[in-house]
Amino acid sequence: MAQHDYDIADQPGGSFLSDLNAVLAAIVSQNSGATAPSPTFPFQLWADTTSGKLKMRNASNTAWVDILTLSNGKAMAATTADSATNATNATNATTLTGTSTSNIQTSALGSGTADSTTFLRGDRTWAVLPGHPVNIVRITTPGSGTYYKPANVNRLLIRAIGGGGGGGGGGGTSESNFGPGSSGGAGGYGELFITSPAASYAYTVGAGGSGGNGKVFGYAGDNGGNGGATTIAGMTAGGGYGGVGGGNSFSNSGRGGTTTGGDLNLRGGDASGQGGFSIFGSSTAGTYTSTTGTNGVFGGGGGGGNFGAAGYAGGNGGAGYIEIWEFA
Repeated sequence: MAQHDYDIADQPGGSFLSDLNAVLAAIVSQNSGATAPSPTFPFQLWADTTSGKLKMRNASNTAWVDILTLSNGKAMAATTADSATNATNATNATTLTGTSTSNIQTSALGSGTADSTTFLRGDRTWAVLPGHPVNIVRITTPGSGTYYKPANVNRLLIRAIGGGGGGGGGGGTSESNFGPGSSGGAGGYGELFITSPAASYAYTVGAGGSGGNGKVFGYAGDNGGNGGATTIAGMTAGGGYGGVGGGNSFSNSGRGGTTTGGDLNLRGGDASGQGGFSIFGSSTAGTYTSTTGTNGVFGGGGGGGNFGAAGYAGGNGGAGYIEIWEFA
């Protein structure tokens, strides 16, 4: 520790050298000491060993400014006069933890709600994280309409399923050539990811094919109807083919529908005894029974056919489906 008044008097050589060395010692130790050096000068440094702070004299030589701590060299607050501002800044500089806002001043919170999918923007409003899914739209009713994209949505993932084919009805031209009605196929499935979506898209959800009527001996049973195609954004998920009625022939009976225009294009399940399975699995398919075939269910399942008895109808195919994932 060394301090000096920085006044070197006119004196003999030995005393002059001692005085000069004391000045240099004060300079290299930053005027270190337990009390302030005297006299003081503008911008003078002082290593205050009592408070453990390096201080600098202000430009007007009226006060000391805390610069950093001597133990680790970390910066201090600007000036004593700025203490109120420093306190406010320290409060505002808290860190968000989880979804809590309890450690942020109310004045710093904007509109919106803090949760795990949002972040606090520079304008103090909560916004959804980019690329995060914000909603799922499900369209289950057969028919046509228009989907309108919300303003905050920038990407879409569209899933589409065609309607399932209806099961064929039992019948035959005579008792000896009686034929069962076969089951219907499932609707095709497609996926399409759109990175620059339009403001709206026209769509059609395909209806399930009707089950074929059963006939008494002497008449062939009716074929099941084909499922309707589901279309949106240039993607077409074809409907499943209906099952063949007893006593008839139908080359595509019970085949699954095909899909075009998607990033992923899958054919629906073919009928195999019972109706064809859609992408949602075996729970969608109608049952192949000795009486009236059961219906396929929502999601494009094939309708069940009839076996073993004339006069019983096939089941209806399940309706198609559209699912739209909306991303911010």
